[in-house]
Amino acid sequence: ITRNLLMKNVSGFVCVTNELKNKFIKYRKPVETIPNGINTPFIGRMTGLKQSRHRMQVIFLGSPNQSWHGLDKIHLLARKLPDVDFHVIGTKEIEEPVNNLKQYGYLKEEEYINIINMCDVAIGTLALHRNNMNEACPLKTREYLKYGLPTIIGYKDSDFFDNNPPFLLQLPNEEDNINNNLSAIDEFIRSSRNFKIENKNVEHIFNDFKEKKRLNFMNRLIE
Repeated sequence: ITRNLLMKNVSGFVCVTNELKNKFIKYRKPVETIPNGINTPFIGRMTGLKQSRHRMQVIFLGSPNQSWHGLDKIHLLARKLPDVDFHVIGTKEIEEPVNNLKQYGYLKEEEYINIINMCDVAIGTLALHRNNMNEACPLKTREYLKYGLPTIIGYKDSDFFDNNPPFLLQLPNEEDNINNNLSAIDEFIRSSRNFKIENKNVEHIFNDFKEKKRLNFMNRLIE
């Protein structure tokens, strides 16, 4: 009831997505988009062990009962790609998973990092449309990129809104995005070991970068 009274009296807005930014433009105040970030340092990926493995390894980090994660789509993908191994961390809600999909439930950071280090590709949110959203900045995606993992997503990421780097496969934000793009997903996974993600490619996803941007915005408001 009182939201507009508050919003009309602020000096500016910091939003985590451009979708949110567009909602606050109507107040005619300065607006800055600063997506969620992750702490430094950039780690990169361990390549030696992966190159010696024949089967490709794919990881997903999540939590239970989040329909927009698209766990059913990950299960579908595992069925469609039986020669690829899938590792689901944070939940065990997939019923009767196929043999090439392993669910771990909740793991501590040191435990899931070991799995990240053995994987070639990561999967982000695949069904954001179920939450009536098209853009997001999930921490899981930043965690993947911090460890140098090429990533498959089904939404527009706020940190890569104006560019589409080769190490990020963005699928259409729709219900049938797995079946309709299976060949592209398969090719992305097969070629993932050729992708090299360096700090300079992802430095803007880290909090060090974002906090400088936030402070600059606040200083502009003060001035």
